[in-house]
Amino acid sequence: MLCVEGLTKAFAGRRVLDGLDLAIEPGESVALLGPNGSGKTTTLRCLVGLARYERGRIAIAGIDAARDPVGARARVSYLPQKAVFPATLSVRETLDVIARLRRLGGEPVHREIESCGLTSLADRNVGQLSGGERQRLALAVAFLPAVDLYLFEEEEGMAAVPGENLFRISFDHGTGIAGVIRALHRYDTLAPDEFFLDALDVHGAVVREVDGAGVGQAAVA
Repeated sequence: MLCVEGLTKAFAGRRVLDGLDLAIEPGESVALLGPNGSGKTTTLRCLVGLARYERGRIAIAGIDAARDPVGARARVSYLPQKAVFPATLSVRETLDVIARLRRLGGEPVHREIESCGLTSLADRNVGQLSGGERQRLALAVAFLPAVDLYLFEEEEGMAAVPGENLFRISFDHGTGIAGVIRALHRYDTLAPDEFFLDALDVHGAVVREVDGAGVGQAAVA
């Protein structure tokens, strides 16, 4: 599903990721937890090709991201911390545009409008949505494509999204259920049974691994 080996990235001489190794199998959900500056966002941006890394290897569904970046990116859906959509488009129009860009049909749009609680908002312009409603729209956009890997960079506003929707990955691609990575700031947002935790120190290195049930005893070293 996902294989990351020796990922290294620096900004202005400061090493943000220092040989990060990460492997996710189909159906696994992983949380990257760490303080600001620990490399959570940088890790996700490297995975989707928005940031270049100096050393290391990324393979998504067996596709080497350096050799075939377009093919690897097509296997991922990424929800950034602050997703921005045109204010004058309606919820339905926004989803329709994204669906066309990803060469999807109309069925995923109808599915996500219903699944993410957007039915009553479908014809409302994005500029008229509340913060929580925009988060639900962003989640619907992320879930539109049936891909191998879903990446979520969460903020406090994500609490407005029903939890059962956040963890709903229901696409069977014949090789298994999709994998999930979430970037988090706090332990108490972990799901007890669904998430494994990779805690990142301020240099982007994994320092501890626990499951969600052991969150109470865990701490970033």
